[in-house]
Amino acid sequence: MLGAVWFTFLPLYYAKYAHLPPESHAHLSGTVNQVGIMLGAIADPFCKARGYHYKNWLFSTSIVMAITTFIMLFATNDILILVCSFLTGFVFATWFAFIFSIPKETLKGANT
Repeated sequence: MLGAVWFTFLPLYYAKYAHLPPESHAHLSGTVNQVGIMLGAIADPFCKARGYHYKNWLFSTSIVMAITTFIMLFATNDILILVCSFLTGFVFATWFAFIFSIPKETLKGANT
């Protein structure tokens, strides 16, 4: 949930500290991130049903989130900022099905 709270400060970050031009659309990054979270929550059960193991999923998506967050904070291109904001929210939301089933996955032969 910390990720969702952090993204509410992005419009302020882009308006005051990123030194982007006034006509920049980067201030929409918080909204785009929330759309990514909603769509990620819809895609979440499909990722889980494909049989991905939670350790592999959380490790690989953590790397994706770190890369997209880094790009988003230092990019100067609006499209790149908005795409990375969407991807960060989408990937973050796919964690929930995996996090809530970790105790079952540690048992041998459990079906979640």
